[in-house]
Amino acid sequence: MTLHAGKDLVLKISDGQSPAGFLPVTGFSATSISLRTETVEATHLHSPGWREQVPGAGLNFARLTARGLFTTNPGMTQARKAFFDGQAPDWQVTLPGIGQLAGPFRLTRFDLTGPYAGEVQAALTLQSAGKITLTEE
Repeated sequence: MTLHAGKDLVLKISDGQSPAGFLPVTGFSATSISLRTETVEATHLHSPGWREQVPGAGLNFARLTARGLFTTNPGMTQARKAFFDGQAPDWQVTLPGIGQLAGPFRLTRFDLTGPYAGEVQAALTLQSAGKITLTEE
């Protein structure tokens, strides 16, 4: 069993160029990802006592959250621009020991906090906005 460092879970946003390059969004000390599927229930009065689902129906989605120090870097600038422009650019997410997720995500939350005598902190939430692919390591 191999342990992986949290710092190796990396977020990158498309630079908007063609061909696309990706800019790391840096400064985060904690990042998490949630991959979910919502199914379509088909259980009815005459079901055999077990829950039934419609095969092939449902909704897959991903949510990413990140928090840490707010830094001025090209990746963070691109993320802020996408937020204010209402865009869902392509992102890449490196998952250590698994591979890389890629696809469109919408920045749905962008929080800044700043204690009087401390550093400005940032928190982001991204929601998938289309098909997400996984490229295995």
